[in-house]
Amino acid sequence: MLRYCPGATTLDKVNDRAELLWYAEQAVENGWTRKLLDHHISTRLYAAQGAAITNFADRLPELEARAAQQITRDPLVLDFIQVTPDSSERDIEQALVREIQEFMVRLGKGFLYAGRQRRVRVGERDFFLDLLFYHHPTRRWIVIELKVGRFEPEYVGKLNFYVNAVDQQVASSEDQATIGMLLCASRDEAVVRVTLQGIERPLAVVRYYTSGNRLDVESDSEASVSAGMHGELDQIREVEERLATWATERIASLEQPEAD
Repeated sequence: MLRYCPGATTLDKVNDRAELLWYAEQAVENGWTRKLLDHHISTRLYAAQGAAITNFADRLPELEARAAQQITRDPLVLDFIQVTPDSSERDIEQALVREIQEFMVRLGKGFLYAGRQRRVRVGERDFFLDLLFYHHPTRRWIVIELKVGRFEPEYVGKLNFYVNAVDQQVASSEDQATIGMLLCASRDEAVVRVTLQGIERPLAVVRYYTSGNRLDVESDSEASVSAGMHGELDQIREVEERLATWATERIASLEQPEAD
């Protein structure tokens, strides 16, 4: 029996029973606050699970590919940081590190922070990874590269190189294959899929949204999605005015055995 009591939430907007119980169970398991639960519902976390564009199915064994796919989220909502038209990748990176615990919550369960601008030396040159994480449940390193604008095919070659370097220099023989995540503000899905076809390492391309961020590089369809997302984020501010016991009663009613 679920005992989580989040208070007033947006749960009344969740009409699917399986989705509703998923949010409730995740809240209990991960210790989500009422505000965080509201956030995840408003930003459609249930639908975002495992939704990144990846080549995992072609580059990893079937069960491993499924597990890796499930730790991706798309879009990744980073509304706790501010991005302006003048912001650089380094600005975003610094903001995420300042709020690293919040960032790990948004990435999902099991992520351990392993460093920013982590140096790897290849030949006679030094290279620096934007962000490095370890995902304990799947026992793998995850390299994250940040891009402030739209996805471009050349970004993938660099990330592929970094994943190779981490596999060779950081990962142990007991670790699963390192994967790379490219975070970008927008993307053309057809371009991403064609780019990933020839890449040997397991990579994911994930869109992110930040507070107040609307980039000119977005296509019309992407801009409409972004606008809709920010409208949903605005709903969070209204949540705390809801009735304090509704969510608990709704969950409890769904768990009552049906009458014969």
